[in-house]
Amino acid sequence: MGFTEKLDFLMKITRTTNSQMALRLSLDASYISRLRTGKRLIPKNTELLHLMSEYFERNLTDNTSIKIVSEMMRAIPGENLASSIVGWFTRDEEKAEEKTSGQVVRFLDSLSEFTPKNTTLKGAPAGLFQTTDEVISVYYGVEGKRRAAILFLSEVALCNKPQTLLLHSSEEMSWMLDDPTFRQQWGMLMFAVLNKGNRIKIIHVVDRGIDEMLESITSWMPLYMTGLIEPYYYPKKRDNIFKQTMFIAPETSAVISHSVNDKTKGAANVLFRDKSAVTAYVGAYNEYLGLCRPLFKIFTGCNIQAFLDMMAEFEKKEANTMEKTSSLSFLTIPKTLLTKFLENTAEDEAQKILAVHAARVSDFKKLLNTCSYTEVISLPDIKSLFDKKVKADMSILMKGGIISYTPQNYIEHMQNIINLLKINENYHAHIISKPLDDRYIVYCREDRGVIVAKTSQPPVVLATDESQLTAAFWDFLKHTVGRNKYEHPDNEKTIERLQEYIAKVKAAVKEKGERRQ
Repeated sequence: MGFTEKLDFLMKITRTTNSQMALRLSLDASYISRLRTGKRLIPKNTELLHLMSEYFERNLTDNTSIKIVSEMMRAIPGENLASSIVGWFTRDEEKAEEKTSGQVVRFLDSLSEFTPKNTTLKGAPAGLFQTTDEVISVYYGVEGKRRAAILFLSEVALCNKPQTLLLHSSEEMSWMLDDPTFRQQWGMLMFAVLNKGNRIKIIHVVDRGIDEMLESITSWMPLYMTGLIEPYYYPKKRDNIFKQTMFIAPETSAVISHSVNDKTKGAANVLFRDKSAVTAYVGAYNEYLGLCRPLFKIFTGCNIQAFLDMMAEFEKKEANTMEKTSSLSFLTIPKTLLTKFLENTAEDEAQKILAVHAARVSDFKKLLNTCSYTEVISLPDIKSLFDKKVKADMSILMKGGIISYTPQNYIEHMQNIINLLKINENYHAHIISKPLDDRYIVYCREDRGVIVAKTSQPPVVLATDESQLTAAFWDFLKHTVGRNKYEHPDNEKTIERLQEYIAKVKAAVKEKGERRQ
């Protein structure tokens, strides 16, 4: 159980409402609701956890409830119950963060490995295509769902009229994920469908649990990168008992199935080719889609302005922030250094980038008045600076090419970071010992959203404000830094380490200069 489930369990057994707990903590009832649904992470303020635990101790008044709670916590009944509850709340959080971080890394690896070459829309082998002339056909169980999916995609791929497929499934996913052969067939047919000019709208289920959701999204990553898929999600909580699948191609057919809980064995998967039935299901799907929100906004080098507009909106949201870039943050580049980076850039483009930088820095300074900003830094091997292998964090703004630091450039940027650490108590730079993965950027605002960018050419950016994904990436960054270091930053120690590194770089520059003489 995570913190969310533990809190919900204790509130139910003590018959505590959100309003009652909010009154005890002097907070808003909506905050308690978000804690119970997982839209807010475990409070960093341990005083809140102690107040909650003391409340539960006072309201666990009968021996039966105390015994149930103690068994759940594996604690001795009645022995300092409030302290036991605090310990129970926090016991598994680091393990949960580590597990989620592993899944996030797989997601980021999938994003980073994207290249135009590995997403070329190749057709499927002719023998894979299957068709049926039946107006309505029924297929049962997991194998039946696979059979219906193959028929559905085959018919769309063979149709010469491009259309937008409407996909959604809240049923358990073993039929798609467990059989490698079928997954390969599904992927080939999907690429064949997209190669014919079709597009896809898909409504993802976000209350499966973060691990399953990330796995599902990761499996769709190559298809997302084509730019032909629009992902959505339903933002409200569902009961997850009655589940359904809707695969609809408005011009050809629809696959519809239903199940209760995860009981798909023997369930009917109906393939409709009747035009009236398909039209009716299109109407039902669109009604549902109208209640949904975009899961990801996807930006490429072709829509830089849309990306910049999104970034401006994102950075006006006040919230604690963490960022892992490919090297050092764009927000902390001094203007003088940025101007040097842009010396060989066309004048109009250079001025546009400088204007973007000025606006973002202005919002950054406003953020530091009320919220924390934590930058994750890994000090590069000095030789890599001389070899120009350390990339500047601005590739998404460039039309081709990558800008790299020289040793002098890097020193200038780090000195600006030192100045920020000295004058802003809300700005922190955490130095990690292992090298940063320079293939991606993760930029997260707690409870507000996350931006993930692939830094190599061609750049691709995904942005979402879905609460579970935001929490997962926040946990990933906090796990990267270390929970204790994040919660207890030491700017003076960081400054000392940065100054030591700068001294080493300067010594290396001097030595290299003396050798040339």
